[in-house]
Amino acid sequence: MVCDAIPISYRLPVQQSSRREHYCDLIKLSYMLSCYRECWIRQIVTDACKLLTFIFASPTSEVMKMHRVKCAFPVAVVVACFLCGFHVGRVKQVTKRFTRQKTEVWDRVSHSPLALPTRWTAAPTSPTTRLSDCTVEDVRKRPGVIVLTTTNTGYLDILLNLLESIKRTGVCPNVTIIAEDPQAHAFLLGISSGQPGLNILKTNSGFMTSQKLMFGTKVYKKLVNKRAEYLLSFLEKGLEVMFTDTDTFWFRDPFPYFQGDFDVAMLDELLNYPERNPTSRFCAGLAYFKPTERTLRFVREWVRRMKGDKKKKRTPDQDVMNNMLLHDQPVHMEVRSLKPSFFPKGKLFYNNKWRRVNNNTAVMHSSMILGHDKKVTYYKEHNMWLPIASNFSNKL
Repeated sequence: MVCDAIPISYRLPVQQSSRREHYCDLIKLSYMLSCYRECWIRQIVTDACKLLTFIFASPTSEVMKMHRVKCAFPVAVVVACFLCGFHVGRVKQVTKRFTRQKTEVWDRVSHSPLALPTRWTAAPTSPTTRLSDCTVEDVRKRPGVIVLTTTNTGYLDILLNLLESIKRTGVCPNVTIIAEDPQAHAFLLGISSGQPGLNILKTNSGFMTSQKLMFGTKVYKKLVNKRAEYLLSFLEKGLEVMFTDTDTFWFRDPFPYFQGDFDVAMLDELLNYPERNPTSRFCAGLAYFKPTERTLRFVREWVRRMKGDKKKKRTPDQDVMNNMLLHDQPVHMEVRSLKPSFFPKGKLFYNNKWRRVNNNTAVMHSSMILGHDKKVTYYKEHNMWLPIASNFSNKL
């Protein structure tokens, strides 16, 4: 609906008006006719007929016929106002439609797995959307430590679920999110504006698809294989990095478990605890790295090997990492195995029998739950799909 400044309930005082007032009414009527042509056309046409009947059926109609030149002026004004109103209405309609397109977070994209959106804009931050209740002072209480994660548009809802779970623990880490496609970057910039402890970066290694990725596909491997290079960029700045996939859920503060001397802390997927052994297979999707000299040498070699995959076999970065750890290449790493009851993988956590005995989880990682939709289903079944993620998903 356009031309909102003109009252919809406008009615013409036909019987009490002078001829001059009728001209003014006719001008107003023409403007309204052009603007409200869809919803109020019937009432406006009725009023127009009453007005024209009064003017041309009254005694003054003979005078008007004798002075056609004088009549031409108000008729021209009426026509001009009608055209003006039509033009203004169209401009407002176009402006309204353009504004709606500009405030949309995402648009339709091609179904190609390598498709990129053709238009994206930052979403306005809702006053009720708070991804963190922390102040700047709260974030500064843990200097030199960041929580690092990456996402694309397809996993934004799961990322929001993660951020809300962190918020509910009352922990105030410095969270850095690397967006892997333009839509995700624009959305996160808009929703995180003015919220301390949330830093949004754009990938510097080429945008990826914005769609949901299935575990094991080439596109998925290409995305996760960026992880080592991201880690190195922050470790070289002297920062401790807790890398977490978006499909993790925080129940309480995990940082007390990362105190002490070690190079990296990870969960052994084969549940070897507390010491690792030759059968250990560590998960890089939830890991705490310290910027020690050994760690820097290790991660640099990790990055070099990932970049040296000239045959494009897309060996998962986690396989490369575990092979290096097994053979102590290029250096022996002090690896702390995380306790499975505190940092369980998804398959273990969703086992009801296990959870009845182990109810002190700090962070759960939905590893081995394959696919975006299946992860969401498990979240919902266990009352872990939080409102912010649910509201976001409903808008898709």
